[in-house]
Amino acid sequence: MKLKNEERIAGIKINLKTSVPYILKNIVLGFVILIYGRLIFIPFGDGIEIFRGVSVSNGVSLMMGIALSLILLSLVKHISIVSEAISVAFLAIVGSRLSTEREEQEVEFLKKVIYVFMISLVLMFSYPLLPGAVKTVASIAIYGLFLWAIVIIVSGGDIFKHRIKDLKSKIKERL
Repeated sequence: MKLKNEERIAGIKINLKTSVPYILKNIVLGFVILIYGRLIFIPFGDGIEIFRGVSVSNGVSLMMGIALSLILLSLVKHISIVSEAISVAFLAIVGSRLSTEREEQEVEFLKKVIYVFMISLVLMFSYPLLPGAVKTVASIAIYGLFLWAIVIIVSGGDIFKHRIKDLKSKIKERL
């Protein structure tokens, strides 16, 4: 089992070397799109209407939202790799050797929790920067993210039940 863990950690290190720069590049790209959209193109199109009640700034907001969504979707695989690395590192610090099925379930649970946390951070930082039309879509995404977080947390209760029992027995032994 030790060889399996070493192979897994080596694979994670290789994946991190490609994923972290990719994530950083796309975050910078997203901020550049936001800055250009918010500071240049939306103010230019504020008074110009394409159709009745639809201004150019609304169209720019929509295109900006689509571009940012595509960037976020391109990061899904890489965020998953980073979240797996963080969860494996956390369990290694705790003392887990990733040798049992139960510990693999813990890694998967922690991956999902970290994944929800990372997406929440993206939404938290980008929401104030988004224009009005895109905020509605982001609000719907927030509801979905919250429901997803609830499902993950509830499903994770059974996974860590044995850790809680082990901790309880260790405390009883010490007392």
